[in-house]
Amino acid sequence: MPMQSVLKLRIFLSSPGDVAAERKIAREVLEALNNDPFIKGRAIIEPIAWDAPGARVLMPVSLTPQEAIDSGLAKPSETDAVIVLLWGRMGTPLDVERHGKKPDGEPYWSGTEWEYLDAVAGAAKHPQKLPIVLVYRRTDTPPTPEGDDLDLLAQWIEQRKRVKQFFEPFRDAVTGAYRGNINEYTSPDDFRTQFEQDARLLAKELLAIHDKGGDIPPPDTTGRRINWTGSPFPGLRAFTEKDEPIFFGRGYETADLIKRLSKQRLMFVVGASGSGKSSLVGAGVIPQLQRGAAYGVAGWHIARFTPGDNPFKRLSLALLGAIPTLKDMLADDDERAEKLADTLRKAPEKLAQQAEKWLADEPDGTEILLFIDQFEELFTGESDHATAFAGMLQATSPQIRIIATMRSDFYERALLHFEAPLRDASYTLGTPSALALYEMIVRPAEVAGLQFEAGLAERIVTDTGDKPGNLALMAYALDELYKLSGDGHITHADYDALGGVQGAIGTRAEQTYAALSGTDDEKAAWIQRVFHELVAVDERGTATRRRVPAGRIAEDDREAVKDFVEARLLVSDASPLPAEHSGEGAGMRAELEVAHEALFRSWERLRDWIASAQEDLILLRQVRTAAHEWEAKGRPDFLLWPQERLTLIYAMQERLRPELSEVERDFIEPEQERLYRELEILPKDATTHERRRDIGDRLAVIGDTRPGVGVKDGLPDMVWLPVEGSGGEVEFRDEDGKVYGKFEVKPFYIARYLVTYAQYQVFAESDYDNPRWWDGFPEKYRPQKLGDQRTKIANAPRDTISWYQSIAFARWLDAQLRDAGSLPDAAFQVRLPTEWEWQWAVMGSTEAREYPWLGGWQEGFANTSEAGLNRTTAVGMYPHGAAVCGALDMSGNLWEWCLNDYNNPQSDATNKNLSSGAPRVLRGGAFYLSHVDARAAVRYDLSPVNRYYNRGFRVFCVRPPFS
Repeated sequence: MPMQSVLKLRIFLSSPGDVAAERKIAREVLEALNNDPFIKGRAIIEPIAWDAPGARVLMPVSLTPQEAIDSGLAKPSETDAVIVLLWGRMGTPLDVERHGKKPDGEPYWSGTEWEYLDAVAGAAKHPQKLPIVLVYRRTDTPPTPEGDDLDLLAQWIEQRKRVKQFFEPFRDAVTGAYRGNINEYTSPDDFRTQFEQDARLLAKELLAIHDKGGDIPPPDTTGRRINWTGSPFPGLRAFTEKDEPIFFGRGYETADLIKRLSKQRLMFVVGASGSGKSSLVGAGVIPQLQRGAAYGVAGWHIARFTPGDNPFKRLSLALLGAIPTLKDMLADDDERAEKLADTLRKAPEKLAQQAEKWLADEPDGTEILLFIDQFEELFTGESDHATAFAGMLQATSPQIRIIATMRSDFYERALLHFEAPLRDASYTLGTPSALALYEMIVRPAEVAGLQFEAGLAERIVTDTGDKPGNLALMAYALDELYKLSGDGHITHADYDALGGVQGAIGTRAEQTYAALSGTDDEKAAWIQRVFHELVAVDERGTATRRRVPAGRIAEDDREAVKDFVEARLLVSDASPLPAEHSGEGAGMRAELEVAHEALFRSWERLRDWIASAQEDLILLRQVRTAAHEWEAKGRPDFLLWPQERLTLIYAMQERLRPELSEVERDFIEPEQERLYRELEILPKDATTHERRRDIGDRLAVIGDTRPGVGVKDGLPDMVWLPVEGSGGEVEFRDEDGKVYGKFEVKPFYIARYLVTYAQYQVFAESDYDNPRWWDGFPEKYRPQKLGDQRTKIANAPRDTISWYQSIAFARWLDAQLRDAGSLPDAAFQVRLPTEWEWQWAVMGSTEAREYPWLGGWQEGFANTSEAGLNRTTAVGMYPHGAAVCGALDMSGNLWEWCLNDYNNPQSDATNKNLSSGAPRVLRGGAFYLSHVDARAAVRYDLSPVNRYYNRGFRVFCVRPPFS
């Protein structure tokens, strides 16, 4: 007996473009029937539709769209059944010369009317009354055209009138009820409910008609028709236009959103993370818009992008790729995008103006659709970007529509910029119903020829529940189940092994993590290095994914990142990481991000790390945002952070080890470095004394890190400056020109600064009472009680100090440095300088300067009474007043004790008679005296026991002569 062939049942879909949602549903239902046990193996149902995926309908310019469709598809009269769908439009009138007239002599109102009448005429002639014609009418009111275009409104009214006229002949004149196969419905979901029943009955009737010839084989209970290659579940990635054949469960939301978008030019789809916002727009709304679902729109150029950290640049790149007049294969798109972004940033209103130019040669009614996904990114970056970008989006244009998806937990922040649009044009996407979840599970499986074990689909629906975000978990679990379905069957056992809906992501992530090479500590460090780049946490502790250039990932970490990309836990727009990484070469835009924020919740190891690192991640986000704002505003000092805040940042850096940009590194420069730089550039005049005082005080608070000012490794940190010797005897004169002695000055080292309060405190708090340091002094000064510091800040010179106390410190420091190995031999000795050694350093050796600097007294070079401060400053606040050797504050601030006897300097240079009480020399003047007393030659004497508030000292180190 000859093999029986499988019958092909062709069902024609006829409608205008405003019922795109219903056309998609009809195709899905008809294709699903191929797996119906009664039909499979006996017949193949083939929807005939110009908008079916893969339909090869050419559109030559010489033909009208209807003629082109006619030339590429079977005529309705040549098929087995015709489904007519109408709502608010009949469609575009047909040309009389090309299509003739209706039997009543009137022109055809549209291609849909022609198709209907062709089907009716064909059925009248066919012996079995084929095709069977079913007509469906949607009864809710279609959206009115937005704006004030009266012509468009008139067309809308005329189209509704024609639809009404089309149905008049079907009504019973007495009852007003429809006669024949006229079916009313109120929404796409309502249509699905009706059509699923009608389509099965239709298929059975057609089989019965064809079965009369006895050439149809019996039902086949084995095979399944497969209309999809690969996984019908996209996992954590969002559905896109190409996934429309496997996108189910959001029919009502799709139609409702299209209806609202027809009235609004700016729409927000708001929902919880993982609620399917991106998929709804990408695989639901956009394909139907492209098939004419929006009234009055002839065509679309769709620019899809995410704001990232530079929304204007992202928008510009998307426009360059979407609008034909902007495409240039030879041009550098990155450079062109920068220019366009700069234009829009400076003048946001120009987007509307430019759109008119870009579409000037397009058919009337062509529009640009901006699909802005993950809109919340706008509020995790620079605030200036958000304000300007928001203004641009709200500048109305008759040629641009915008649909943005946004997480609901960012709604309050968005209100600051979009109060009116969010009030009037936001669409809240809730969790799917149990029935919708079932469709999302079962229908894609049917398309791909997969079968669920009995009860498993219902179990997955129950496990998913209605908790926000669980939809993403379900999607990932389904994709993982597909990978385990080697024979096309999805089983309870595989589902249990994955850990169910709640455990699938965490299970795969932990398996991938466990397979990484390295020790536990090394892998934990990998999580920290990689995910601190990929996770941003706001001030409320909300974690969001962060898209970064792939080049930000360290070379040693890329292999593990590749494993996570292959597990679909991370995604990259390169494959999987390019040889040249983004940010490393011109034009490269390869990026890396977490596949979905559900990973943050479902992978316990990552969830715990985020919780422990939350404060650090918040700080990191704040730094990046503030740094970009600082750069955008020209790097003003007032936007820089104080050291107290920067200290937290440095601690965060130690823990997270983030990769910071050059701008970010400059922004977190220590405040000390800024203050030191300011000291160098302040005007060298009388206007800056108070500022110099304040800089010193601020440094004392935040930590003065200059070498020679503080303490290092438990000892005073001295900076020793070399001074050449005199090479023979030199006469030294006082302020009156009188010679007080002849001395040969040997080479020596002198401290850059006076001994500071912090440095002296190390001595005072450690070994101050040790008799060794006070040996030879009068009995009652062994030791001498230490007086209170007048200017009690760490980096101020130690004041209220006696000669005895200065000598004791020098002895102690000498011993400490010698014990530490810092003094090579006995020839090196720390002590106070003699007055001629001190004067030699100030005078600049043989230059015989009057002050440490050239040119006589200069206001603003030292802290004397002219400064009006009436106190000491921190050491070194007048760097331009340095001596030739580099020593600072040798004029003003505090008198400095010298080693020798005032009255008999030459005979007592070695200080053998320490207990005599003879007056000792002070040099350099002080803050309360005028510049006259700050001259290099001025000598002053005081009892060695005296410890007035205006006395201090610096130390000196004897060394062998220079070679």
